[in-house]
Amino acid sequence: MSRKSQVRIEPVTMSSRTISTHAVGRCEAPPDFATIEAVAKGEGDFADEAQAEAAECAARIEETVTDTTANQFETVEIQLQNGEEDLGSIGGAPFEATHELHVDCPPDRAKEVALDVVEVGGQISSIDYKLHEETSRRLEDEALAAAVERAREKAERMARIEGLAVAEVRSIANEAPGSEFNYSLDITLSTTLDGNIHPEPIGLSQQVEVEYKLTEQ
Repeated sequence: MSRKSQVRIEPVTMSSRTISTHAVGRCEAPPDFATIEAVAKGEGDFADEAQAEAAECAARIEETVTDTTANQFETVEIQLQNGEEDLGSIGGAPFEATHELHVDCPPDRAKEVALDVVEVGGQISSIDYKLHEETSRRLEDEALAAAVERAREKAERMARIEGLAVAEVRSIANEAPGSEFNYSLDITLSTTLDGNIHPEPIGLSQQVEVEYKLTEQ
């Protein structure tokens, strides 16, 4: 799995025998999986008709997308809406039932799965690209290590200007732990699925402030 690290340097402060530096480390990795938010809807003059139609649509979606063990299917929420109450009329609009569904799949299958959902009558709300927990923890550790390493490099450079050397760490603070940048693709328009979907890498950043003791060179 490819990854990319970045660091951002912030101002340095120096006292008579100590120096404090700030640095930010950021690591990126391709998403581990995609979560497709799908909707199955049903309408009817009676509540049970609307619920039955929505359930049938949800069943078709589940059958379609669970053809491989790589996909995971979950019904998140079921709603029933009375159109008569919304419109303030009697015997007007029918009932509408909605099943909100989440499908997890490999990132490279997201478009294929989304098209399958649409083909059997479902709708796509969004596609979210995410990291597994173990990947997130690894990126956090790598970003933190990058930030600490860059903080020391910065402290050493500034100390040399003053004719001093950096000694041991006196304190270290993690100022912005685990900032994660998930990639979400809005699929509210069906035309979006006509093109290619290229998920961006997901990144986590760590910011540290490190205080070092200074010694004579």
